[in-house]
Amino acid sequence: MKPDEVSAAAGVAQAAIGLLTLITTIAITVFVYIGTRAIARIEHDRGIRDAWNSLDALALSDPALLRVAEDLLPGPGSPTGSSCKAARRKWFAYMALNVLSSMYNGATRGLTRSRPDALMTCEYHIAMLVAHDDVYALTQEGYSGPFAAFCRGIREKQIAAAAGSGSSSS
Repeated sequence: MKPDEVSAAAGVAQAAIGLLTLITTIAITVFVYIGTRAIARIEHDRGIRDAWNSLDALALSDPALLRVAEDLLPGPGSPTGSSCKAARRKWFAYMALNVLSSMYNGATRGLTRSRPDALMTCEYHIAMLVAHDDVYALTQEGYSGPFAAFCRGIREKQIAAAAGSGSSSS
């Protein structure tokens, strides 16, 4: 090779290396941005869920605070002036649903070790909760659409199973 050819090849190689470095830098920046944004969303969700659970625990800690919570945030289907027992039941259900909602969101976002196991655990606990009309109503208000749909699907399975077992015993 002549010196001019070597120099031209070196120039092309340097340009290719520079372009590859630029593309790699851009790709790394995009991946870091996407990862950081996902972590920020997860932390935001967790912070909100923790705040709601703190409010729920505070409401459950004192009958007077429970009455205040019921007056300010009556929830779906709650009659005005509902009993203290019904209010405690609702606010405890919110605490359980908040945990299950977080577990569901983590599983669907791929944050758990085993998505199928996490979803199966959620389904098991939610099935017990949504068997009650009052608690089922809570799942359909104030939770993400996918979580509400997950709860609705579990409830529909229960209704179908009850209808199937009722018709087979006739």
